[in-house]
Amino acid sequence: MPRRPLNFVKNTAGSPPLDFQIGAQKKSTAQNRAIARSERSTKRATRKSTSSGIDVDRLERLMEDYLLDCDYRLMSSNTIATRRIFMRNVIWFLRHRGYDTCDTSELRQLLVYLRRGHEEGNGRWGNPQWNKPARPATIRDYYVALRCFFNWLVGEGLLDVSPLDPIPKPSIPTEHVQPFSPEQIQALLKAARHSTQPRRNEAIILFLYDTGVRATELCQLKMQDVDMGNRHARVLGKGNKSRVVYFSRETARVLSLYLRQRPREPEHPIFLSRIGRDYPPMSRSALLRIIRSLGREAGLTAMQVSPHVFRHSAAIQLLRNGCDVYSLMSLLGHSSLTICLTYLKLSQADLENQHRRYSPVESLSSRRSK
Repeated sequence: MPRRPLNFVKNTAGSPPLDFQIGAQKKSTAQNRAIARSERSTKRATRKSTSSGIDVDRLERLMEDYLLDCDYRLMSSNTIATRRIFMRNVIWFLRHRGYDTCDTSELRQLLVYLRRGHEEGNGRWGNPQWNKPARPATIRDYYVALRCFFNWLVGEGLLDVSPLDPIPKPSIPTEHVQPFSPEQIQALLKAARHSTQPRRNEAIILFLYDTGVRATELCQLKMQDVDMGNRHARVLGKGNKSRVVYFSRETARVLSLYLRQRPREPEHPIFLSRIGRDYPPMSRSALLRIIRSLGREAGLTAMQVSPHVFRHSAAIQLLRNGCDVYSLMSLLGHSSLTICLTYLKLSQADLENQHRRYSPVESLSSRRSK
């Protein structure tokens, strides 16, 4: 016998029909779930707005713990030193502005201060020498360092969310560094040969230009890292990743003449900052001063002169000489092709100029005109 619909069920107690009761129950359950979801969402929003900030005094202590963790994770000494400077400046800014806590609003003010702080009477970070706006790359570096720090706090369970999450990563314009021409390299070598330490400075220029190593990689180079017979050296790059770089016979010859001036043990640095009883390794700041001084002596005052320009110049010259992009990426120690493709575009622009100057058809046209 077929079952009757629910709305025909007999109502014996004077209560609403059973189908109405079921519908009311479903409606009530749906409403309760919606209310619960709303409450959870409100709690989540409240928690995010209140638990992302942190007391400045506690923040300073946690920054020291974070730097200790960076050391434990074998980050390079330069990375740790740079982040320590960044963290110290962040604390200075928060105290200078009188902030008791650090949250999204304070971090946004900090990033603006990096661009505008030099306009204050006493300079950025209270130093009158910092009287120019920070470079876009510097602002991005601050953002990245702070993001790593606050993500570490979240990972440690010390914060629920990072106060930097609502702030997008600052974009930076593409900077095209003008590479050295062969004539400018010759001018720098001539200036090196007439400097106070000609052997060392000539070896520095040739090694930078021949290998494309970073400034830190050159300064950390030791005797045990260099194989003069096979003309290659092992350098320690970013992320503690080692790689082998190669140099020419001419670079090996000049480097040998420099090393003969003073015998060294395998653990001694290749490039010394001065002559003395000890073996002081050259610092990045000392290397920059040497390169800039040689640039002034060479008359290169209208362009940027730094160790990193040698890296750009080496990359572009390698491409011009026929090196492929993947080999260049390995030689320079890049983890992606992005920067190498930028070098490729610069080298191709040079090829375009060469073709416009030496076009076969243009040469035919010029012969007809004669």
